[in-house]
Amino acid sequence: MNPHPVCPESEAIPLIDMPGVPVHCNVLWPTREAALAAPRGDIHLTYLPACGHTYNPAFDPSLMEYTQEYENSLHFSPRFQEYASALAEGLVEKYDLRGKDIVEIGAGKGDFLIMLCALSGNRGWGYDPSYVPEPGYTAPNVTFVQEFYSEKTLDQPADLVVCRHVLEHIPDPDAFIAQVRQAVGDKRSVVFFEVPNALWTLQRGGIWDVIYEHCSYYSPTSLAALFERHGFRVLAVNEVFGGQFLTIEAEPMDDRRPPTADRRQSESELSDLSLIHL
Repeated sequence: MNPHPVCPESEAIPLIDMPGVPVHCNVLWPTREAALAAPRGDIHLTYLPACGHTYNPAFDPSLMEYTQEYENSLHFSPRFQEYASALAEGLVEKYDLRGKDIVEIGAGKGDFLIMLCALSGNRGWGYDPSYVPEPGYTAPNVTFVQEFYSEKTLDQPADLVVCRHVLEHIPDPDAFIAQVRQAVGDKRSVVFFEVPNALWTLQRGGIWDVIYEHCSYYSPTSLAALFERHGFRVLAVNEVFGGQFLTIEAEPMDDRRPPTADRRQSESELSDLSLIHL
């Protein structure tokens, strides 16, 4: 784990210790014995007040294995389907995604990418080692690669780069977003990321979001700061799905700008909540 992700200049304040928790919450074990023998790791949540970021410095990526047995799709839920459909339609309209190229990092089972491409004749490429092809089904204009997004994919053209509920699993977000910025290059691509909202988790006591797989917990401030540090202009940061998720829309830029007053305010809110819950 990057010892000081997002804001390396910050002090680190310990928040929560949870030793010996199962490292996967989205794997169904075949037997009781296998479940009892599941790999475990420690959670030592730590808060970085300089940017409002929370993370687990004890995270060990060698314990994680995202295979085809990993299942975290929410698209069986009518409520989530309604949200995802509205999200896809909104992105298509806002950024005129018609006949365009779309890359999704961590595509999962491909539901959202297929939706984006079906709406307006877009072409899609989805990267995810846990992707399982559905027998007899082929999505028009969509290609799935059962690999992690990596240096090998940097030449893949994209008018929109999508990454939903992946960034919170990445132990070195600085290196990851730097790679995305390199892939975008000088193209006028838009990047769209979605993560759990750390403010909502603290305000609502959403303990189900405190899991080993989540090595980072983003506030509006820390999410924007991460992208700005790596050469993106932040177009929007929104709380969505009842405030449980954060989304960010950004595009490449040459200059670097400090966080806005609104994001500094969210940082202050998170600091106050963190102190209360200590």
